[in-house]
Amino acid sequence: MAVVQQSKQGNGAEILRLIREGGLSRAELSRRTGLSRAAVTGIVDRLIAEGLVREGEATRIAKGRRPTLLELAPEAFYAVGLDISREGTNLCFLDFTMRPVWERTWSADLDREQVLCELVACVQEASHSHRFLGVGVVAPGPLDTVQGRITEPKGLEKWHGFCVAELGQRLGLPTVLKKDTAALAVAEKPHLGSKASFLVLLADHGLGGGYVYQGGLFEPGAGLGCELGHISINTQGELCSCGNRGCASLTASIPAALARAKERMGVTDWHTLVKRAEAGDRAAEEILGQQAEALCAVCVNAVNVLEPECIVLEGQLALAHAFLGERIERALAARCFTQNGRAVRVLGSELPQNARAFSAANLILDRFFEENGYDRIRKL
Repeated sequence: MAVVQQSKQGNGAEILRLIREGGLSRAELSRRTGLSRAAVTGIVDRLIAEGLVREGEATRIAKGRRPTLLELAPEAFYAVGLDISREGTNLCFLDFTMRPVWERTWSADLDREQVLCELVACVQEASHSHRFLGVGVVAPGPLDTVQGRITEPKGLEKWHGFCVAELGQRLGLPTVLKKDTAALAVAEKPHLGSKASFLVLLADHGLGGGYVYQGGLFEPGAGLGCELGHISINTQGELCSCGNRGCASLTASIPAALARAKERMGVTDWHTLVKRAEAGDRAAEEILGQQAEALCAVCVNAVNVLEPECIVLEGQLALAHAFLGERIERALAARCFTQNGRAVRVLGSELPQNARAFSAANLILDRFFEENGYDRIRKL
């Protein structure tokens, strides 16, 4: 009987994953899983009774009965996301469908303990009406993701040594810590496919990457991962703080581009620089062109090694997708080793504005769906 029950739970978890990827009918779920219509109906009825799934709209077909699509129930569970960055601390809640429902931000000037006390109060107050699955935390590296500890990222001295388990103990919730770029990569999976292989680029401070291979996140235990900003693209170039010369982040990051824009044009705002380049301003085009060439060198090297299906520009880079994406794709087509590499697409992220806090909360949802969290819900 135990084996039968475990199998039923496993089928329920698989059906939840499929419904999350896109509204499906019972007939389509039967086709995708290989289960009988009767078995699918039994599982779906149980998920509806437990408040995890609900019936949505009926699809339009030419003849016959219109099948009803199934969707996740937004209020079934919620996840907490915490983004610890150099700009401040951002807290958000996502519902079961990855929809942001609440957000609050604290200034970087505030004391760590004050921020923790206030955010714990926020979550505890919301717990009266929300069932939380856990807390996801993201921060720049380096991190110890195995122990869940923020080690010594530059500009986050107030948070050095902080262990996310401390927060989990105060809230009575499980916690997980990931590098910000890794979490952003995980958050892109529902858009790109659960088995996709892709690379994300974030250049808001340095230049970082997150790599997902066939649906699984690449993440070494040191919590660094794809430090693409420290690929040397000029061995005779400027000395980087890491000890290497000509690191890509010295040219490809947004602060590097803005430093050139300030000196040459008096422009200090990224959005302004991008708009002026898109409008044909020669100086702005040259500055972004220099950044694009550095990004091209990084992307060609990364694609030759990792062979992703696509590259996603995250954060503020996504604002310049129209300018940068085309140039990177041309470089890939001309300079990559394999035919597959030459066909890699460059996309602009469609994650919401508070993408890092959003991606932090999504870590909890992703773990629920990918690690058969359905088997544990009766313990909540």
